[in-house]
Amino acid sequence: MSSDRHVSADPDGGSVPADQAEMNGSQEDQETASDRIMRIGRVAWAIVGILAATGAIVWIFWHFAPILPPLIIAGALVFLLNPIVSFLHRRGLPRLVGTGVAYLGVLLGLVLIILLVSPMITHQVDELSKSWECHDTPDETDSEADGATPTTTAARRSTVTTSPTRASDEATTTDASSSDGSTSDDDSDICLRSELESKADEWLAKSPLDLTVQDIIDEAQSTDVSVGDQIATAREIGSRVVDVLLILVLAPIFAFYFLIDLPRLRQISLDLLPSPMDRDIVYMARHIGSAVGGFFRGQLFVALVVGIMSSIGLWLIGLDLWLVVGMIAGLFNMIPLIGPWIGGIPGLAIALTTGTPVQAALVVVVMVVVQQLDNHIISPYVMHRTVHLHPVAVMVALLLGGTLAGFFGLLIAVPATATAKIIGGHLWRRVVLGQDPVWDEEKAEIEKKDAEEGVDITGEPITTAT
Repeated sequence: MSSDRHVSADPDGGSVPADQAEMNGSQEDQETASDRIMRIGRVAWAIVGILAATGAIVWIFWHFAPILPPLIIAGALVFLLNPIVSFLHRRGLPRLVGTGVAYLGVLLGLVLIILLVSPMITHQVDELSKSWECHDTPDETDSEADGATPTTTAARRSTVTTSPTRASDEATTTDASSSDGSTSDDDSDICLRSELESKADEWLAKSPLDLTVQDIIDEAQSTDVSVGDQIATAREIGSRVVDVLLILVLAPIFAFYFLIDLPRLRQISLDLLPSPMDRDIVYMARHIGSAVGGFFRGQLFVALVVGIMSSIGLWLIGLDLWLVVGMIAGLFNMIPLIGPWIGGIPGLAIALTTGTPVQAALVVVVMVVVQQLDNHIISPYVMHRTVHLHPVAVMVALLLGGTLAGFFGLLIAVPATATAKIIGGHLWRRVVLGQDPVWDEEKAEIEKKDAEEGVDITGEPITTAT
């Protein structure tokens, strides 16, 4: 019986002393503990590396913010146009010619859209101006019989909501314009001002605010603004205008050169990568490019669909300038989170000034329905196929991006989050879990290709058992 306590079975069929078996078990336990320590260390260093990389990115964005907007827009243009340029390049065109063709195609497309849409917009604007046209009333007819012109009558009518000083200025202006033969333009201006003020007064009277248009004007005129403040404001506005113009000019130029030299830049980047890491970096770069490019192309598609749906809905309820409002709604829909709400403001304003409260409510209904379709059907489908992010992650990313970088932070928040997810997920699988995502993907692609060709992973024909 004592021999049974000191002898254990050997896997090969022999016997192993019990003390040796216990020693082997203790060695396995020690190796397991060592592996656990190594795993914890890898996790800690991975977290430190991710935090350091995030801090470096935030530092770069913070200190180089002025040059980022044109680069961000240029990057978006590259992601949008590179598939077209690459397609033309595969068909034999040089990238320089292909890039020029892509730019020319986009320009011609914009011109064609403007030519198709501008007559409809012009017609809608004319209809809107006719609905605001001042018609002769009995009082005006009597005044004309007394020798007063329609212009001065309209000027006197506009004094219902304006101060005596403004009324005298307008009357003087209209009298002078009558002598110059430009009464029609001034009549339209005075009529438009009168109509807007009366509509605003009606809306304010129905609202809980105890205000009139004249109260707002008097408050604005009574505010003391120094000459220095006015100069500073003008300088700030001028600076903003210059910044926007520079962005609009520099971004397409940057994108043009990036598109031409993209293969060469890619090859230079590959040559600079260390050999042990090149496969992993290429793997992550390919997935990042697919996610970011898909996001920008998806946003453009979503904006087009939202613009069409909004225009159709606003046309059905009879809103003036329905096409313009629908295009604005689609354009602002490209700005995540706040864009849809901003895009609905023009439609609501037009409904309140030219229509009725019922039509304004219908505008809200149309915008809400379109946004619900976008939020629950269109955008989730596009996001799932491009960035693979949960809606909560998207909302948190947008809040952080808007807080840190404002408008452009909102634009790049989702692509940046998708990039961080791809890099972090790859490092976690590689460093912490000890997996090889690159080989796993390559193996899956090989197996898929072999299955299509009817062979297994070794190249042997697949035979079915009979």
